Parts: sequence; C-alpha cells; structure tokens
Amino acid sequence: DLFCLATRDSGIVTIRDIVFVGYGIDDNRYNDYTGQDDLQGKWVGCVAGEPKTSKGLYVLTGTNEPGVWTDEVGRKMAAAEKRGASGILLIRQDYDSFIPRIRFWREAPQMMLDFPEEMKKNEEPSFPYFFVSPRIGDVLSKAAFGKKLEKIISSWEKKGQAKTSAADNEREIHVERTIER
Repeated sequence: DLFCLATRDSGIVTIRDIVFVGYGIDDNRYNDYTGQDDLQGKWVGCVAGEPKTSKGLYVLTGTNEPGVWTDEVGRKMAAAEKRGASGILLIRQDYDSFIPRIRFWREAPQMMLDFPEEMKKNEEPSFPYFFVSPRIGDVLSKAAFGKKLEKIISSWEKKGQAKTSAADNEREIHVERTIER
C-alpha cells in the first residue's frame, strides 16, 4: 500500500504530524497551501492529480485536459519542501495499476552516462516521497476529516476547492533501499 521512490537511507521513517493539503498544488491560479506556510518537520499528504469542477473540468485549465500538476510529481515535492515539510505522501487513486508501471520503469535497464564523482552524489532525490494506495488514503482522510477519501474528493469537486487539515497520526514505515546498477 506504500511505494517509496526517494528517501535518504534504509531504515525506519517515522511519519508524524501529517498535514493534508488537498492536491498539493501551489499555483497562482489555485493554491492548496493557503495558510500553510510553515510545515517544518511535518509530512504533507495530498491526492495525485488536479481538482475538477462539478462539471468534470480541470480547475486549473478550465478544460477536459489536465495541467502540469497532474503528472509532474516534482512540482508537488518542491511545494512541500519549500515550506519545510519532512516528506510527502502522494495518494494515487490508480495505485494498483500505477505501481507495476513504476516498478518496470525503475527496474528496466537504463542507459547511464559516466559523470564526474561530484555530480554522482546528487543522482537520487533526497526529499522522501511515497506513493500511497487509496486504502492508506482513507486512513489519512479519516484522521484529518473524519470521512473516507472518496467522499472528501467529491465534496471538493462540488466546492471547486480542496480543504486543508492536520491529522493526528504517527506511523513507522520500514524502508529498505536497494539500488542496483
């Protein structure tokens, strides 16, 4: 139910003080971080993708086509990291079909360029992020809002804006990091 794509080391990651920030978007047209400027030491929980209106249009583009926040996870990571967050939990509604694609991408042979040693130390992102299943998303959503994730997203679509809330949760996640080259 969790897939870690970037973390500093193997070991135990303790996740406490989760702040649920809707879709994790920080854009001049739409901002889930309003009032959440200091997240020092906290984890951000957010839903992958972008918000839609009650008519099914994407809020940021006003069309049936999503904007850049849907597929560019780095934007959501940067928004959380900029506010001092310790890491991000990205809830994927399509988790069960998404994770096999990510595993394939990570495990498939890749062309590697030979970089100078000083450049190699920055190969892997150091800001920890986890892809999270809707099952874990429900746990987070219930802790933050008292409702299942699906109901929360539905209410956001009716209002055209996601809601932010803190969840009193503490979880330990054991992470084993393996990099094969």
